Order: sequence, then structure tokens, then C-alpha cells
Amino acid sequence: FELSSTPRYTGDAVPDRDWIIHVQSAWKPIVAHGFVLRFPWHTDEDVAEALSNALSSESDSPGGSAPTAITLQGGIAFGTGEHPTTRLCLGFLSAAVRQGGARRILDYGCGSGVLGLAACALSEDVTAVGVDIDVDAVAIANANAGINGECTMVYASTRLCAHVCQPSPVYAHVEKSLPCYALSLIHISEP
Repeated sequence: FELSSTPRYTGDAVPDRDWIIHVQSAWKPIVAHGFVLRFPWHTDEDVAEALSNALSSESDSPGGSAPTAITLQGGIAFGTGEHPTTRLCLGFLSAAVRQGGARRILDYGCGSGVLGLAACALSEDVTAVGVDIDVDAVAIANANAGINGECTMVYASTRLCAHVCQPSPVYAHVEKSLPCYALSLIHISEP
């Protein structure tokens, strides 16, 4: 690989700032299918603004009832609710749980645990198990379950899946942008 000439570049002075706070200020709460996903640094005003913006949007409007709030400490785990496939799964879970068909949820490749938390937040009758190969994601997902007081338990070993749920319909949440986590499954069992 050779260049015909040295690329030109310029340097600009960047003001000193707290980069964590700067990045966090740009990350808004997510409103999707009756859920509002917020991070610990979001204020109630941030959430109100996100809900107001969602009401003007047809696709992710929370509908007539109050949205279900979930607090996420994302850290390095995938699953903030921003990705379209996560939003689609939230919509599917919401419908399945509200219609009474979903009581045991397996979120395979759970990341932050957002899908299991969402299912559990909708009904006391739901239990969820998350599985991930990333031990950091497991720690974050379990911390998120603790923050939200929900029923989700997250494990690092994918071999546990066979011992937790019996076979039943499986719905795929394909995440092409993360080749190591090529397939994340929501497993829904009959009550």
C-alpha cells in the first residue's frame, strides 16, 4: 500500500471538557412500543421531552397508556433500544405478553438484558432468562435487573439454555452488525 503523496491534514484545538458528560448529554431516552428506556443520568425532563417527541411520531408512540420505564446502565453491553431490531422485538414482546401468550422468555445473546427486562416489566407472571457469552454483558444485564427489580436472571454459559426452557416457537432477532453475536433469540414458551 503506497500513497502517491503524503495526505494533508490540519489540527484544531479542542476545548477541554468532561467527555463522558458530553457524550451522555447527546444520548436521549428511547421511546419504543410502550417502553421508555432511560439511563441513570437522564432527568425526568429528558424523559418528558423524549415522550413528547414520540407523541409526534407515529412509529414509536407509546399509545394511550403510560409507558413502561426501564433504566439501563449500558456500559459496554449491546442493547440500548436504539437498534431497529431491538425496537421490533420490544413491539413483539409487548404484544405477546399483553395477549397472555408469553410467560417464560429466553433472550439468547441478551447484551444489556433489555428484552428480558421489558417482558418482566409488563407482567408479574413472566420470568426471563438471558444468556450471553460475554461475561461483561452478563454482569451489566444482572445489574440492570437489580436496578429495575425485575425477574430476569442472566447467565454466561449458553449450555444452560437446554436446562431452562423446553422447545417451543422461536423468533429471531438478527444482528448483522455484530458478527460475534450473529443471532439473538427470544424464546417464548406456552404458559
